[in-house]
Amino acid sequence: MGSGFSKEQLASLAQQLRPLVCSREEAGRQGVVLPREVKMDVYFQPRVVLEVKAASVSQSPLYQGVSLRFPRFLRFREDKQAKDVTSLEDL
Repeated sequence: MGSGFSKEQLASLAQQLRPLVCSREEAGRQGVVLPREVKMDVYFQPRVVLEVKAASVSQSPLYQGVSLRFPRFLRFREDKQAKDVTSLEDL
């Protein structure tokens, strides 16, 4: 997701994520779904919650779930923890 952020919000996000960098294995142990086909440059512990808006939701060809089409950032959700985010069952 690369749209909807102000410069200040991007700086804040970078500051929040820096201490959450972890290995792929650690992210997997914390419940992050990581298909073998997907290789990322950086992995994070699931701690920061963002509210996003998307044009549509579709079945993901890579993940066991859904993907967001044209996602954009709306706001940080400091009132929620990662365990409280909307689940696939909720969708």
